[in-house]
Amino acid sequence: MNEISTKKTDGNFANTVLADAVFRPILFSTPMVQAILDGRKTQTRRIIKPQPTKQLSFSGTFKKHWSENVSDLKLPYFQAKYQKGDIMWVRETFEVVPVEMASIKENRSDVRMKIKYKADGGQSFLRWKPSIFMPKKACRIFLKVTNVRVERLQNISEEDAISEGVEVICPAPLLFRYKNYWDNVDQHPHLSSAKFSFRSLWETINGLSSWNENPWVWVYDFERIERPLGFC
Repeated sequence: MNEISTKKTDGNFANTVLADAVFRPILFSTPMVQAILDGRKTQTRRIIKPQPTKQLSFSGTFKKHWSENVSDLKLPYFQAKYQKGDIMWVRETFEVVPVEMASIKENRSDVRMKIKYKADGGQSFLRWKPSIFMPKKACRIFLKVTNVRVERLQNISEEDAISEGVEVICPAPLLFRYKNYWDNVDQHPHLSSAKFSFRSLWETINGLSSWNENPWVWVYDFERIERPLGFC
């Protein structure tokens, strides 16, 4: 449980680098926050909106040019929300917990506020707040974007599915099994491949038909960094 503070902590970047850094919020579900904290998740996929109607091409600056490649000429280009080098600050499910601090010398009591994160486990003290409402000063996870690319959802590789943070259930040699995120976990607790596990995770978040729709997605690779100096 972390105390809310605006104190600047040491980071991995020089001030000259931070001066040009772009900070953007990103939402993650509680299981994915846990995967990031465990070091299992280094990649995320986000649906491209709106979807291209034909083949998508893009330049080295990650500006995705539509032009004659799509039917809607009102959209001359499309650009990824997060660019290589951007720093994503993670919004996660949380709550603000009051902590009473007794001061004997001054004969008074102070009430200080602390942040509790659902990903750390335990019960809610009052009520969990959705990640969308988490303020910047409560952020504890920072991710630097190392690569951006475009692909169809179903083209995810087994290696990339593992990088998405799916949980290994049975790590026995030659018999890896991965977590089932669907509701039928009691009947089928294990899945035979990381890609199949990722499909169950994706459909849990985006709906049962979302995998079969096979949308174009942004693929973001990232690495976790310390709290950047000068943030918030």
